[in-house]
Amino acid sequence: GYSVIEADHLITSHNPSTGDANPAFPAELQPRDRGRDASIAWVKKTSQNLDPDLLGKSRRADSGAPIVGPDGVVESGNGRTMAVVLAYQSGKADDYRAWLEEEAGYFGLKPEKVKAMKRPVLVRIRTSKVDRAAFAIEANQSDTLAMTATEKAKSDARRMDDGMIALMTENGDLAAAENVPFLSAFLRSLGESEAAQYSTTDGKPSSPLTARVQAAIFAKAYADDRLLELTADTAKPEIANIVKALNHAAPEFIQAAAMDPDATSAATGKLTDAVEKSLNQKAVDALLGASN
Repeated sequence: GYSVIEADHLITSHNPSTGDANPAFPAELQPRDRGRDASIAWVKKTSQNLDPDLLGKSRRADSGAPIVGPDGVVESGNGRTMAVVLAYQSGKADDYRAWLEEEAGYFGLKPEKVKAMKRPVLVRIRTSKVDRAAFAIEANQSDTLAMTATEKAKSDARRMDDGMIALMTENGDLAAAENVPFLSAFLRSLGESEAAQYSTTDGKPSSPLTARVQAAIFAKAYADDRLLELTADTAKPEIANIVKALNHAAPEFIQAAAMDPDATSAATGKLTDAVEKSLNQKAVDALLGASN
């Protein structure tokens, strides 16, 4: 049910200003690291211009008014709650408060009660009994149909414009320091909310980001789904070397595809055939060696 609670009475997982963990918050109810620099940056930016339409009525757990337990602990919507609290602290919540006073009746609340409060926050009070930890995890999962790895790679490939491709260095190792500007440009193309999950606690690109960008490069440059499968295990030295070589040649392949798509596609097919045969021969040699 909808209710209004004083901002100071809501128990969030982290301090919205500093990112410090709140010892009063049950750690098992926060499956995401809200203390990361990227997460705190999102909270601060969101607090500067609160959108009431995203903090009101919703049938989903990952949007709308935050969901809290009877004890005031935020079970879903920690980031949103932290943004509202910070907005009050920085004097940026006037529009949010005015909206809440005006729409109180719509949520079954008394406007005079809202007006009498110091820092009212619209919340949804959970009334049913649940496994709180399991609910918190479910509430942070998207219920939309996820794209396959190939679909995501092709979608990401469309993000890579000429300016981004130009940032790729001759070093085929995406994890190398020289390629940080390239990875950073890709992160910016995702938007702050999605990009937040791909940074480490010290703000550096994570290995999942490198893997995602790697797939996008192959989709952009070579347009052959087999490469995504063939080069999935970069831990093997022979595959890692091939990946670096393909990354090194990717900008030229992208330029070639723009000038002559058919010829480039044919060349890519032959290239992938060669890679397949090379790796297969490696496997055969390894099996023969083991047998001997």
